Amino acid sequence: MAADSKDCNTNVNALPVVDLSGLVFSGPGSIEWKQAQKKVEWALMNYGGFDAIYNHIGSDVVDGLFEKVVPETVKNMEKISNASTLPTSGWLIFGDFAFNGLHIYDPDSLSSLEDYAKTVWPQGNSLFW
Repeated sequence: MAADSKDCNTNVNALPVVDLSGLVFSGPGSIEWKQAQKKVEWALMNYGGFDAIYNHIGSDVVDGLFEKVVPETVKNMEKISNASTLPTSGWLIFGDFAFNGLHIYDPDSLSSLEDYAKTVWPQGNSLFW
């Protein structure tokens, strides 16, 4: 079963909501478990995250789900994340696009601001600097 947007509650400005509450009565390999894995995978691939609802579920069940889904979903993340020498702080994945998260390490330091500007605009930007 492939998950899509109708399987997860979504809002234009919010992460998908995945309800894991039904897993309390099922275990790995069950239909409910596989459906939850697909929903989590879809949310991670399309939004880079999700809000999980897991009322009355033990942490062992939730941990088991994440241990199986997350490595499969982001198995190529190490290759992607080590591809750049830019000072990045992570990735934001939206649909098929991965965006580097840049940040200013020390906003009170002039040299830190200059380094950031050189990273964003290697050829310079007279409107900014």
